Amino acid sequence: MSERLKKRFVADDELGYRPVFVSAPKEPFDYGEHGTLQNPHPLEKRDGVQRLLFIGDSVVFRGKFIAAVREILGDAEYEYWNAGVEGYSTLQEVAYYRRFNRRIKPDRVILVFHNNDFRVTPVLFPDKDGNLTFIYPDRPVNDLNPWLFANSQIYRRVVNMRLSRLPKYTFEENARDARRALEALAALCEADGVPLDVVLLPMFLPYGEWGEEYHRSRNESLKIFGELGLEHVDLYDAVGRAFDAGLAVQESPGDRLHPSLEGARVMLQDIKVRGGWKLLGR
Repeated sequence: MSERLKKRFVADDELGYRPVFVSAPKEPFDYGEHGTLQNPHPLEKRDGVQRLLFIGDSVVFRGKFIAAVREILGDAEYEYWNAGVEGYSTLQEVAYYRRFNRRIKPDRVILVFHNNDFRVTPVLFPDKDGNLTFIYPDRPVNDLNPWLFANSQIYRRVVNMRLSRLPKYTFEENARDARRALEALAALCEADGVPLDVVLLPMFLPYGEWGEEYHRSRNESLKIFGELGLEHVDLYDAVGRAFDAGLAVQESPGDRLHPSLEGARVMLQDIKVRGGWKLLGR
C-alpha cells in the first residue's frame, strides 16, 4: 500500500479499515469525525433544509453521482453529505453508517448499491502494529510479515498462493451477506425515522457486453430489495439508453464500474423524466 493510502486509512477491528478522521477537515478528500467527506454544511441542522446522506463505495466517494443529484435538486432545500469509502462492501458500509454516519442525523439515507456488490474482495492492509493483513469483510484474516513481503520475492509468491487459496464464497453466500446488511440498514433507518432509498447501479457497459454474472447479480439485487420492501431505483435501462445515444458514460474509457459526470447526469435526468425516483420528482 502506498504512503498516500496509509495516511488516508487506518486499521479497524470491526471494519478492517476505515478513513482517517480529521478534526478540522479542509481538503476535498478529508473525512470529518462523523465519517463524511469535507463539505460546507454546519453540523447543526437548518429549518427547511433536508440533509441527504449518500453511503456506498468508490462511486459515492468520487462524487459524480452526488453532483448529478445536486444539479437536479439544487442547494436551497438540500444538503449533500458524502460517506463513500473506496473498496467497502455493503457489510462495511452498514457498520460504518451505524457507528459514525447516523450521528449527523440525516433526513434521508441514499445507499448506492453497485451491481458488483455480491463480490467480496480481500484487501491487503497494514494493521495498527504495521503487520500486513488480508482483510476479508466479515471473514477470518491472515497476518503477514511486512518486512518479508517488502524484501522477499519468494515470500511474496507464497502470499499470492495463499491469496489464491482463500475460500471461494459462493454467489449465494455473498447474496446472503448483502441481504443481511441491507436488512440491518433498513432497521437502523426505521428506528431513526429516516427514509432509505437504494439506488442500484448497473455495470457501465452496453447491454451486449453484460455477462451472465452481471445479469444474475442485478436480478438477485432486485429480488432482495423487493422481499425487504426497500424503496429502490434501478438505473439499468437509463444507462442502456445513454450508451445507445453514444454518450461518454464511463468515467474513463474501459471503466465499467464508475460513471462519468455526463453519464450520471444523463441517467438521473432519464429517471426524473420517467418518474422512477420520488426524490427527484418529475
